[in-house]
Amino acid sequence: MTTYIFTDGVTNIALRYGMVRFEFGTVAATDVDVDGKPIIFSRSQLTLTPKAFLDTFNNMDACFI
Repeated sequence: MTTYIFTDGVTNIALRYGMVRFEFGTVAATDVDVDGKPIIFSRSQLTLTPKAFLDTFNNMDACFI
């Protein structure tokens, strides 16, 4: 079974304890900040080894050449 996760964007990228960690967020349907902009909530995280991150980056980069 394949699981699909929807995200509106990356809210944070960090290198912690030798692992590359991405936090993904979604835009709130009704919540806004004081300026009226939608609030983005962190919903999921992807953790990769540095090699897996570089392989993923190289694959994405090759798609846009």
